[in-house]
Amino acid sequence: MTMANKNRKRIDDFVSICSSFDIVDLSHPLEEQMPIWPGLSKYYHTLWFSIHYGDAATAYQLVMSEHTGTHVDAPGHYVPSGYPNHKWVDQVDLENWMGRAALIDCRDIKPRSEVPARKVIDWERSNGKLRTGDIAVFNFGWYEKWATRPDDTEFLKNWPGLGPECIEILIDRGIKAVGVDTLSPDIYASEGDPVHHTLLGEGIMIIENLANLRLPSPLFYLISLPLKIRGGSGSPVRALALVPK
Repeated sequence: MTMANKNRKRIDDFVSICSSFDIVDLSHPLEEQMPIWPGLSKYYHTLWFSIHYGDAATAYQLVMSEHTGTHVDAPGHYVPSGYPNHKWVDQVDLENWMGRAALIDCRDIKPRSEVPARKVIDWERSNGKLRTGDIAVFNFGWYEKWATRPDDTEFLKNWPGLGPECIEILIDRGIKAVGVDTLSPDIYASEGDPVHHTLLGEGIMIIENLANLRLPSPLFYLISLPLKIRGGSGSPVRALALVPK
């Protein structure tokens, strides 16, 4: 078999494998009046020119923070230049934004409470031990509170987060990213954002404001590619779950 035929077969095999998965959109839509971290720029989607008004085409201007909607945090968001594991979003290897993901059900965690290590251990008892390079995704059911203003108040306060023992076990397992359906993996109003500092300091990426986490499988393949923003501390993403049919 020639190299060209081998490559063609490999592509065909890959297409066949992909067809055995459902694609689930884990992203919130970008729209004006959506929830934004207090103090950051609001999202603006402004008509720039329009066919309706006689222009040759229609286009809008976007104004937003890097940390808008479903988005990722790169280490440079909290880790200063010159420190170990400091990287801007465009410097992070693409493999860090995609991979096998463990969906950990935390819908029973009360508001402003922490996820204990036992949540990860219980998941492992049912699904096998987390592997080096996995992504841990925590479903608090918080995405169901997502709403545009003035109905966003419930989403913007009192969310739960990860406890120190939970973070310790994730680091021990060698995960490469953590995903949550809240504004932050830190508990609401926690001082100093310790979870951000610990995870990003360890070179573990953070994915926030995930949606639609009621998936049929505790294991899936996650893709959350950021924009290639030079010197960016984060970026909005279109997060996708590939779930076995």
